[in-house]
Amino acid sequence: MKRALLTAKALALASTLGCTAPVPTPHAAAVPVAPVLASPRPLAPNLGRHATPAEIARLDIDIAPDGTGLPPGSGSPAEGAGIYAARCAHCHGAAGEGGLADPLVGGVGTLTSAKPLLTVGS
Repeated sequence: MKRALLTAKALALASTLGCTAPVPTPHAAAVPVAPVLASPRPLAPNLGRHATPAEIARLDIDIAPDGTGLPPGSGSPAEGAGIYAARCAHCHGAAGEGGLADPLVGGVGTLTSAKPLLTVGS
């Protein structure tokens, strides 16, 4: 009785998963299992959603060395240094050398080495 119950549970699970191959049972011939799903299962779980164009635009901030791509506004190197010290230095180091987070400077000429240092300058 226990074996039959386990076989029935295995068949139900296989059917739920969309198996169409025969499932061997310990005491009977192979039993083909018909698919239960009406359409193919997705390759990935259905989590989250696609980002909207507005969300992508808010995060897409490529800034060229000449300042092209900066958001509207103004500032100076001295103001930027204060913001960096308050919001960035804790993780990236006082001079961008790295700390809790990756370094922001250095790495020039290391991209083709065995251990490249990926920074703004490399």
